Amino acid sequence: MSFDPQHPAQATSAFANYKTLFSDGLFSKAIKNTAVYTASCLGIIIPLSLCMAYLFSQMINKVKYTSSFILLLPGLFPPIVLAILFMNVFHGRTGLLNQVFIMPFGGKPVNWMSHPDYILSAMVIQSVWRWTGFITLFLLCGLESIPKSVKEAATIDGASKFQIFKSIEIPGIKHLIIFCAAFLFIDTFSLFAGSFTLLGPSGGTANAGLLMVNYAYKFTRFQEYNLASTVCVSMLPILMVLTGLFCLRRRKQA
Repeated sequence: MSFDPQHPAQATSAFANYKTLFSDGLFSKAIKNTAVYTASCLGIIIPLSLCMAYLFSQMINKVKYTSSFILLLPGLFPPIVLAILFMNVFHGRTGLLNQVFIMPFGGKPVNWMSHPDYILSAMVIQSVWRWTGFITLFLLCGLESIPKSVKEAATIDGASKFQIFKSIEIPGIKHLIIFCAAFLFIDTFSLFAGSFTLLGPSGGTANAGLLMVNYAYKFTRFQEYNLASTVCVSMLPILMVLTGLFCLRRRKQA
Protein backbone atom coordinates (compact mmCIF):
# COMPACT_ATOMS: atom_id res chain seq x y z
CA MET A 1 0.00 0.00 0.00
CA SER A 2 1.42 3.37 -1.03
CA PHE A 3 1.69 6.27 1.35
CA ASP A 4 -1.29 8.61 1.38
CA PRO A 5 -0.70 11.88 3.30
CA GLN A 6 -4.49 12.31 3.62
CA HIS A 7 -4.79 9.03 5.51
CA PRO A 8 -4.66 9.95 9.25
CA ALA A 9 -3.09 6.69 10.38
CA GLN A 10 -0.33 6.83 7.77
CA ALA A 11 0.37 10.52 8.35
CA THR A 12 0.56 9.97 12.10
CA SER A 13 2.90 7.03 11.56
CA ALA A 14 5.16 9.09 9.31
CA PHE A 15 5.39 11.95 11.81
CA ALA A 16 5.99 9.43 14.59
CA ASN A 17 8.96 8.05 12.67
CA TYR A 18 10.55 11.50 12.41
CA LYS A 19 9.80 12.19 16.05
CA THR A 20 11.53 8.94 16.97
CA LEU A 21 14.61 9.90 14.97
CA PHE A 22 14.89 13.45 16.25
CA SER A 23 14.55 12.27 19.83
CA ASP A 24 17.29 9.68 19.35
CA GLY A 25 20.72 10.96 20.34
CA LEU A 26 22.36 8.53 17.92
CA PHE A 27 20.68 10.30 14.99
CA SER A 28 22.46 13.57 15.69
CA LYS A 29 25.66 11.61 16.39
CA ALA A 30 25.42 9.92 13.00
CA ILE A 31 24.82 13.26 11.25
CA LYS A 32 27.80 14.85 12.97
CA ASN A 33 30.10 11.91 12.24
CA THR A 34 29.02 11.79 8.60
CA ALA A 35 29.56 15.55 8.19
CA VAL A 36 33.05 15.39 9.76
CA TYR A 37 33.94 12.30 7.76
CA THR A 38 32.74 13.83 4.48
CA ALA A 39 34.48 17.17 5.05
CA SER A 40 37.73 15.44 6.04
CA CYS A 41 37.73 13.16 3.00
CA LEU A 42 36.99 16.00 0.59
CA GLY A 43 39.44 18.36 2.30
CA ILE A 44 42.29 15.84 2.09
CA ILE A 45 41.71 13.81 -1.07
CA ILE A 46 40.94 16.63 -3.53
CA PRO A 47 43.99 18.87 -2.73
CA LEU A 48 46.30 15.85 -2.38
CA SER A 49 45.13 14.36 -5.68
CA LEU A 50 45.47 17.73 -7.40
CA CYS A 51 49.07 18.11 -6.22
CA MET A 52 49.94 14.55 -7.22
CA ALA A 53 48.31 14.97 -10.63
CA TYR A 54 50.43 18.08 -11.23
CA LEU A 55 53.61 16.28 -10.18
CA PHE A 56 52.81 13.34 -12.45
CA SER A 57 52.12 15.71 -15.36
CA GLN A 58 55.73 16.91 -15.10
CA MET A 59 57.15 13.37 -15.39
CA ILE A 60 58.00 11.42 -18.51
CA ASN A 61 55.14 9.30 -19.84
CA LYS A 62 56.55 5.90 -18.84
CA VAL A 63 56.99 6.88 -15.18
CA LYS A 64 53.81 8.95 -15.14
CA TYR A 65 51.37 6.26 -16.22
CA THR A 66 53.07 3.45 -14.32
CA SER A 67 52.91 5.43 -11.08
CA SER A 68 49.30 6.48 -11.61
CA PHE A 69 48.28 2.88 -12.33
CA ILE A 70 49.86 1.71 -9.07
CA LEU A 71 47.95 4.41 -7.19
CA LEU A 72 44.76 3.34 -8.96
CA LEU A 73 44.89 -0.22 -7.61
CA PRO A 74 43.36 0.47 -4.14
CA GLY A 75 40.26 1.90 -5.79
CA LEU A 76 39.73 -1.29 -7.77
CA PHE A 77 39.48 -3.55 -4.72
CA PRO A 78 36.04 -4.20 -3.17
CA PRO A 79 35.48 -2.21 0.05
CA ILE A 80 35.23 -5.34 2.18
CA VAL A 81 38.68 -6.49 0.98
CA LEU A 82 40.14 -3.11 1.89
CA ALA A 83 38.47 -3.24 5.28
CA ILE A 84 39.98 -6.64 6.07
CA LEU A 85 43.38 -5.31 4.97
CA PHE A 86 43.01 -2.24 7.14
CA MET A 87 42.09 -4.34 10.15
CA ASN A 88 45.71 -5.52 10.03
CA VAL A 89 46.88 -1.93 9.61
CA PHE A 90 44.94 -0.48 12.55
CA HIS A 91 44.77 -3.50 14.85
CA GLY A 92 46.22 -2.35 18.20
CA ARG A 93 49.90 -2.80 19.06
CA THR A 94 50.50 -5.31 16.26
CA GLY A 95 49.01 -3.07 13.56
CA LEU A 96 51.17 -1.76 10.73
CA LEU A 97 50.75 1.89 11.71
CA ASN A 98 51.99 1.28 15.25
CA GLN A 99 54.78 -1.10 14.25
CA VAL A 100 56.21 1.04 11.45
CA PHE A 101 55.28 4.68 12.05
CA ILE A 102 54.71 5.15 15.78
CA MET A 103 56.53 2.69 18.05
CA PRO A 104 59.96 2.83 16.26
CA PHE A 105 60.08 6.57 17.02
CA GLY A 106 59.29 6.15 20.69
CA GLY A 107 55.59 6.86 20.44
CA LYS A 108 52.93 5.01 22.39
CA PRO A 109 50.87 2.53 20.37
CA VAL A 110 47.43 3.81 19.43
CA ASN A 111 44.41 1.53 19.57
CA TRP A 112 42.91 2.93 16.40
CA MET A 113 39.80 0.76 16.29
CA SER A 114 38.87 0.96 19.99
CA HIS A 115 39.75 4.49 21.10
CA PRO A 116 36.88 6.86 20.25
CA ASP A 117 39.31 9.70 19.50
CA TYR A 118 40.93 7.78 16.63
CA ILE A 119 38.15 5.67 15.09
CA LEU A 120 36.92 8.35 12.68
CA SER A 121 40.52 9.21 11.77
CA ALA A 122 41.14 5.58 10.85
CA MET A 123 38.09 5.61 8.59
CA VAL A 124 39.31 8.80 6.89
CA ILE A 125 42.75 7.26 6.33
CA GLN A 126 41.11 4.24 4.75
CA SER A 127 39.13 6.45 2.36
CA VAL A 128 42.17 8.57 1.49
CA TRP A 129 44.23 5.45 0.72
CA ARG A 130 41.45 4.02 -1.41
CA TRP A 131 40.44 7.02 -3.52
CA THR A 132 43.49 9.30 -3.83
CA GLY A 133 44.97 7.39 -6.77
CA PHE A 134 41.60 7.12 -8.49
CA ILE A 135 40.95 10.87 -8.25
CA THR A 136 44.54 11.63 -9.22
CA LEU A 137 44.10 9.73 -12.49
CA PHE A 138 40.97 11.72 -13.31
CA LEU A 139 42.69 15.03 -12.67
CA LEU A 140 45.84 13.95 -14.52
CA CYS A 141 43.77 13.18 -17.61
CA GLY A 142 42.23 16.63 -17.30
CA LEU A 143 45.61 18.32 -17.06
CA GLU A 144 46.86 16.37 -20.08
CA SER A 145 43.87 17.56 -22.12
CA ILE A 146 44.78 21.26 -21.75
CA PRO A 147 46.41 22.43 -25.00
CA LYS A 148 50.16 22.81 -24.67
CA SER A 149 50.06 25.87 -26.90
CA VAL A 150 48.17 27.79 -24.20
CA LYS A 151 50.78 26.95 -21.57
CA GLU A 152 53.64 27.70 -23.96
CA ALA A 153 52.15 31.11 -24.72
CA ALA A 154 51.90 31.85 -20.99
CA THR A 155 55.52 30.79 -20.53
CA ILE A 156 56.63 33.14 -23.30
CA ASP A 157 54.75 35.94 -21.56
CA GLY A 158 56.83 35.29 -18.44
CA ALA A 159 54.40 33.23 -16.35
CA SER A 160 55.96 30.80 -13.88
CA LYS A 161 54.89 27.15 -13.57
CA PHE A 162 52.94 27.96 -10.43
CA GLN A 163 51.12 30.84 -12.17
CA ILE A 164 50.26 28.57 -15.10
CA PHE A 165 48.99 25.92 -12.73
CA LYS A 166 46.91 28.43 -10.76
CA SER A 167 45.53 30.54 -13.62
CA ILE A 168 45.28 28.08 -16.51
CA GLU A 169 45.37 24.45 -15.41
CA ILE A 170 43.12 24.58 -12.33
CA PRO A 171 40.38 26.61 -14.10
CA GLY A 172 40.73 24.26 -17.07
CA ILE A 173 39.87 21.19 -14.97
CA LYS A 174 37.40 22.85 -12.60
CA HIS A 175 34.57 20.74 -14.00
CA LEU A 176 36.55 17.59 -13.21
CA ILE A 177 37.27 18.78 -9.68
CA ILE A 178 33.54 19.32 -9.12
CA PHE A 179 32.80 15.86 -10.50
CA CYS A 180 35.39 14.24 -8.21
CA ALA A 181 34.02 16.13 -5.21
CA ALA A 182 30.49 14.94 -6.02
CA PHE A 183 31.75 11.38 -6.43
CA LEU A 184 33.48 11.42 -3.06
CA PHE A 185 30.47 13.06 -1.43
CA ILE A 186 28.20 10.24 -2.62
CA ASP A 187 30.74 7.63 -1.53
CA THR A 188 30.94 8.99 2.01
CA PHE A 189 27.16 8.75 2.35
CA SER A 190 26.98 5.25 0.86
CA LEU A 191 30.05 3.73 2.55
CA PHE A 192 28.98 0.57 4.33
CA ALA A 193 31.10 -2.53 3.74
CA GLY A 194 34.32 -0.88 4.88
CA SER A 195 33.00 0.64 8.09
CA PHE A 196 30.87 -2.43 8.87
CA THR A 197 33.87 -4.77 8.62
CA LEU A 198 36.07 -2.49 10.70
CA LEU A 199 33.55 -1.49 13.37
CA GLY A 200 30.49 -3.69 13.05
CA PRO A 201 26.95 -2.25 13.05
CA SER A 202 27.44 -0.24 16.25
CA GLY A 203 29.90 2.29 14.89
CA GLY A 204 32.66 1.34 17.33
CA THR A 205 33.35 2.52 20.87
CA ALA A 206 30.95 5.27 21.97
CA ASN A 207 29.55 5.22 18.40
CA ALA A 208 32.56 7.29 17.34
CA GLY A 209 32.41 5.84 13.82
CA LEU A 210 28.64 5.72 13.39
CA LEU A 211 27.66 7.03 9.96
CA MET A 212 24.20 7.61 8.52
CA VAL A 213 24.28 4.43 6.46
CA ASN A 214 25.21 2.36 9.54
CA TYR A 215 22.49 4.09 11.53
CA ALA A 216 19.91 3.12 8.91
CA TYR A 217 21.20 -0.45 8.88
CA LYS A 218 20.66 -0.66 12.62
CA PHE A 219 16.90 -0.45 12.08
CA THR A 220 16.88 -3.08 9.33
CA ARG A 221 18.44 -5.58 11.73
CA PHE A 222 15.28 -5.35 13.83
CA GLN A 223 13.04 -5.22 10.73
CA GLU A 224 12.08 -1.62 11.42
CA TYR A 225 12.15 -0.76 7.74
CA ASN A 226 9.92 2.28 8.15
CA LEU A 227 12.51 3.95 10.38
CA ALA A 228 15.35 2.89 8.07
CA SER A 229 13.59 4.50 5.10
CA THR A 230 12.90 7.61 7.19
CA VAL A 231 16.64 7.93 7.87
CA CYS A 232 17.31 7.82 4.13
CA VAL A 233 14.59 10.37 3.36
CA SER A 234 15.93 12.68 6.08
CA MET A 235 19.13 13.09 4.03
CA LEU A 236 17.16 14.41 1.04
CA PRO A 237 16.99 18.06 2.28
CA ILE A 238 20.79 18.09 2.64
CA LEU A 239 21.24 16.90 -0.94
CA MET A 240 18.63 19.39 -2.19
CA VAL A 241 20.37 22.32 -0.47
CA LEU A 242 23.78 21.35 -1.86
CA THR A 243 22.33 20.84 -5.34
CA GLY A 244 20.61 24.23 -5.15
CA LEU A 245 23.83 25.97 -4.10
CA PHE A 246 25.71 24.31 -6.93
CA CYS A 247 23.09 25.31 -9.53
CA LEU A 248 23.02 28.87 -8.17
CA ARG A 249 26.78 29.17 -8.46
CA ARG A 250 26.76 27.79 -11.99
CA ARG A 251 24.05 30.28 -12.92
CA LYS A 252 26.10 33.20 -11.59
CA GLN A 253 29.14 32.02 -13.57
CA ALA A 254 27.12 31.69 -16.80
